[in-house]
Amino acid sequence: MFFDIYTEEKTMGFIISFFTILFGVLLGLLFIAILLVVFGLISPLLISSGLLVNNPKDEPIRPNRIHFFTFIEPGQVKIIVRGKRFIRAIMNDPERVFLKMGGDPRNADYWWIVPAKPEEVSEPLPPFDRKNPFSWWIHWVYRETGAVFVGIWPFQGVRVEKNQRVRQKKENGKVILDEKGLPVLEDVEDWSDHLRVKGFFWYFKIPTVDTKDFLKIGFQGNLLTRCVNPYLTTYNQDRWDNALNLKTSMLVTAFCKTKKYAELSTSSEEEKYQMASFLKKNLNDSLSPNEQGADEKRGIGMEILETDITDQDPQLDEKDRTALTEPWRAEQAKKATITASEATRQKRINESEGEAQAIVNRIVAIKKDGEIGRMLIEYDAWKNAAQAGGATFFFGDNRGGSKELDPLVFAKLEEIRKQLAEKEEGKKKEPREQDDSLPRKNNGGKP
Repeated sequence: MFFDIYTEEKTMGFIISFFTILFGVLLGLLFIAILLVVFGLISPLLISSGLLVNNPKDEPIRPNRIHFFTFIEPGQVKIIVRGKRFIRAIMNDPERVFLKMGGDPRNADYWWIVPAKPEEVSEPLPPFDRKNPFSWWIHWVYRETGAVFVGIWPFQGVRVEKNQRVRQKKENGKVILDEKGLPVLEDVEDWSDHLRVKGFFWYFKIPTVDTKDFLKIGFQGNLLTRCVNPYLTTYNQDRWDNALNLKTSMLVTAFCKTKKYAELSTSSEEEKYQMASFLKKNLNDSLSPNEQGADEKRGIGMEILETDITDQDPQLDEKDRTALTEPWRAEQAKKATITASEATRQKRINESEGEAQAIVNRIVAIKKDGEIGRMLIEYDAWKNAAQAGGATFFFGDNRGGSKELDPLVFAKLEEIRKQLAEKEEGKKKEPREQDDSLPRKNNGGKP
């Protein structure tokens, strides 16, 4: 009897304990469900306040930030990882889509970025599923805030990596310029959670390289670059930024080894274009080839659209600078001497031709108008006497002159000038007549 009572009490205790646990579990599940609903409803407010996202708009990117969402701008692509394992890439770009070659997201060829066809669109979210409440929620949050759900932290999230690059130095939001009017560049390391599928400028600064004649020179420039395969950019080589910087430095060094310092330091547009073309071709050949199945030739998934050499930085000591400028100075002096000699020679020719023409003019004046010819001869005599220190000479009816030209002389000269001008004008209007008083050339008896 006692045993039966004990057994019944034990059974009842077990049943009560079971239902107590079950009730607790159900209550806990209900509480979690209510919590999830509340979280789902207030999540847009949390996201707008900068919580739950890895890159709030008012803070810089930093690793290990608690996040469930990310913002993605047009032209960006991001990598979603679980731990360190690649899950997928997301992109927000109305002009480009993923190629999805082979249909296997674990294959790098799936993630080539190509122009979108008219009916194609690149969405950072999975397709909407009407039967899945979770799909309703993530699409609603995206519509309300623009934030993309990436996973449950800390198990899954956006890959954030450090970049070593050169950027334009700024103060108070303005780019600082050097004495040449070019932007001042500075080396920086920062964190990034995205790659750019549209062109962006990647600045480079090569401090010093050797030329063919063992002189040193530095270069600055920029590469207009874009990502064409985020999987290769992230995983095919360690640190794509280091690969791009090192490859650019190697190619600039290789180019300069074939050129003398004088060729590189002249800042000629032709030399800059040659170096820029050399960089673009070789960077694309080595960094972004698309060869399926050839892992050693897959590159880093970055394409160089344009290259530009913005500045040279000659690095010469005083001795080298003097040695290089001496031949230039000698050449300039030689050119200056030749120019001066030519100018002197031309001046003498002009003076001789002028004197000859003056003589001809006097002869013609004497033949055509004796009065004008007589006045010209008297004026020359007066001028010579004045220069020699004489004080007395005759000029028409004016006797007894001095070293100073008096008003009568000026008036007479003005009269001569006008008469000569009128006669010259008359010559242009009338056909030229042969002057029998001047000697004729021997023309072989021909008229």
